[in-house]
Amino acid sequence: MGSVFSPNAPKHSQLHTTQQQASQTLAMASADDANAAAVIASKGARVTVTTRPVPTPSERQMLVRNRAIACNPVDWKIQEWSLFVNKYPTVLGSDVACEVVSVDPSVTHFAPEDRVTGYSGVYYNQDIDHGAWQTYTILPFLGSSKLPPSMSFEQGAVFPTSMAAAAVALFHVLAVPLEQHPADSPQHHDWLAS
Repeated sequence: MGSVFSPNAPKHSQLHTTQQQASQTLAMASADDANAAAVIASKGARVTVTTRPVPTPSERQMLVRNRAIACNPVDWKIQEWSLFVNKYPTVLGSDVACEVVSVDPSVTHFAPEDRVTGYSGVYYNQDIDHGAWQTYTILPFLGSSKLPPSMSFEQGAVFPTSMAAAAVALFHVLAVPLEQHPADSPQHHDWLAS
């Protein structure tokens, strides 16, 4: 398959081609159960579409089939400037909306066929199986939420980074006090409501 990035292309063009590559990856995989992935083989390398093994979830993780993948403005910068990635090959992307395929027995809040949105964590754990730009991704259950029936996969895919940006603005920058309640307390509620 062809490469995504041109070193002399304007940055917005690179982002656009990255979005096209992610869409192409999902389209390839929809024909069968292959794990098509947009892989960066080494530092500074261009993105190529290839097939990877379907990963297996470990403790506190779930395997998901991606239905929509967010392409964040930082994604091309991570590839172009080798930011945050210290281990290659890698698959970029962090925000997905997906269907649960399987869960580790330690995960009790999600089940196969659940519609979820989540932050994969590839940028902090450096695990290629957590990259979003592939058909099957490993998600930690703590960074995931069920999607209500009224929310499309496309809407759900932009939720993780949007929520994180809002949380940083409120609780770090503005220092808004955050009340802490145990998950089983009466004050606990679902963050995603239909």
